[in-house]
Amino acid sequence: MKSNHWAQMIENITSIIPEYSQDGGNITHILLTDGQHVTIDKKNKNVIQQLKAQSSYNVDLLMRQHSSCFAKRHLLPIPIHPKCILVPIKVRKPYGENDGAYGYVSVDHIDGIEAISPDSLKENKNSGLGMDILGGFRFRSIITLKDNLGTIPTSMQASHISQQVAIVQSVRQEYFKNVYGIRQDEGYGVNQVKEIVVSLATR
Repeated sequence: MKSNHWAQMIENITSIIPEYSQDGGNITHILLTDGQHVTIDKKNKNVIQQLKAQSSYNVDLLMRQHSSCFAKRHLLPIPIHPKCILVPIKVRKPYGENDGAYGYVSVDHIDGIEAISPDSLKENKNSGLGMDILGGFRFRSIITLKDNLGTIPTSMQASHISQQVAIVQSVRQEYFKNVYGIRQDEGYGVNQVKEIVVSLATR
């Protein structure tokens, strides 16, 4: 299929969040634009690698080429596709060294980024806001997704996330101008998004 079918498919992903299962294992939640939650019994980083492999672009090359824009080499935004650039956000305190603390949210599906005030933390101390269920993990801001798909709390400062999003918006055209970043792989149709995501859970 043509590469534009892949574009339609990848636009369905709004966020990719790591969590722990009831038995303490690593799982990943993918939220789609229709509100469906897909749970994958894999670490977040493995899911990201699978999505990179499915992309029509050489994602790692594009990340390296634009790392100077973010003044760092690690935890960079991931340009899967022009309509799906994933920004890293810290969402949990990991049990193990390699469990991973970061999830990702698609820039195009962010409706707002709001700082959590100290007063809000005090008012909600009994509801879980401000502290992860693991304990000792303080949330500092909340990302609101478009289309009433919910919110994602993170320990990162709202100003830092907003800065990352602003940089992505300013360079997003540059990400995909270089034809050497394009693979000649076959694309996927929009109706295959759930099949591909669910297939990751069975591998």
